[in-house]
Amino acid sequence: MRRSEILKLRWCDVDLDNGFASLYDTKNGEDNRRVPLIRRCIEVLRTVLQEHERCSPSLPTAYVSHGIGEGRKQISTIYFFMT
Repeated sequence: MRRSEILKLRWCDVDLDNGFASLYDTKNGEDNRRVPLIRRCIEVLRTVLQEHERCSPSLPTAYVSHGIGEGRKQISTIYFFMT
């Protein structure tokens, strides 16, 4: 995954239970690509989700990367595990 694709992820695009993220309108022209998530990435995303749930009532449409205290660090961790 490209960093830009991670930054465009919304919570409604992430399926933590089944371990996939759905990407739309990717740089290489794919309309819908499902990307498997490794266990560590899922753990990080769950931590981010808990933070979002405390801060944002409109979660499904919220960007995964927005509204979190240490967002850059967590997004960098997600990027590391998804590439």
